[in-house]
Amino acid sequence: MSAFKVVHTQADDWAHAAKVCADGLARGAGDFNLGFVYATDPLADDLPSILTYLRQKSGIEHWVGSIGM
Repeated sequence: MSAFKVVHTQADDWAHAAKVCADGLARGAGDFNLGFVYATDPLADDLPSILTYLRQKSGIEHWVGSIGM
């Protein structure tokens, strides 16, 4: 198992971006317990929805990160 799992995407809307990331995390999922999320400024208002989706789909409860401006 790798010490880290990395997934990234670019999409026109937060839901598609979050789905691509969650699908990528699901492949080869290990016993991960902390996620990092970085998003661009246009997604700042959607970050709570992104985090909720990633928690539900990945099973990773704890997330940290930032918005790049």
